[in-house]
Amino acid sequence: MSLSQKRESTKGVRDIATPTLVVRGELDFCSRPEDAATLATERVNAPVVQTVTIPEATHDLFNNRPRSQRIEKVLTFLRR
Repeated sequence: MSLSQKRESTKGVRDIATPTLVVRGELDFCSRPEDAATLATERVNAPVVQTVTIPEATHDLFNNRPRSQRIEKVLTFLRR
C-alpha cells in the first residue's frame, strides 16, 4: 500500500475520541501488523488505544474457534 493510500484509509481516524481496541488475527491475510499499528497511532484523540493480536486467528477472527480467547480480550478492554 502506498503512503497516500495509507493516509486515505485512515482519513477521519484522528477524529475518533473514544477508547479504541484494534484487534487483528495473527494469521490475518488482509491486515498486516503495520496496518494495525498505523490505525492505533492515527487515533491521536482517543484517550486509550490498545492493539491486540489474537494468536492463530485469521481475518475472520470472531468466527474462528475457540472464541473464548477473543471474547476475553475484548471484555478485558471494555472493563477498563
